[in-house]
Amino acid sequence: MKNKRFVLFIASVFAMICFSGCSDNDDYPTVGTLKVEVTSWNAYYENNTHMAIFPFGYEQGAIKVVDFGTNKIKEVDLNPGNYTVKVSVYGKEEHHWSGNAQVQAGRTELLQLGDSNN
Repeated sequence: MKNKRFVLFIASVFAMICFSGCSDNDDYPTVGTLKVEVTSWNAYYENNTHMAIFPFGYEQGAIKVVDFGTNKIKEVDLNPGNYTVKVSVYGKEEHHWSGNAQVQAGRTELLQLGDSNN
């Protein structure tokens, strides 16, 4: 009788351990998205526009450099934190814009940069 109770107890503990690990509640986002839009976009900017992302207050080395290509909007996944974004257009016309953004896990932050907000 005691042996039967012991086996039942062990089976119950085993079942609890197995089924408690199947919860979907532990799937929390760990990164956020920074969406940068160049508001004064023109055709010349295509393939000449680059974005450098720095931790806020530490602008010695970019943690990420992204080429815009032919799009005026670029999305980048980042860890939560505060960032400084510098967008530059190179070639016969040069433009430079910068701004700051706070990225939160599971959210998208829109940063609009252009001639109206240098």
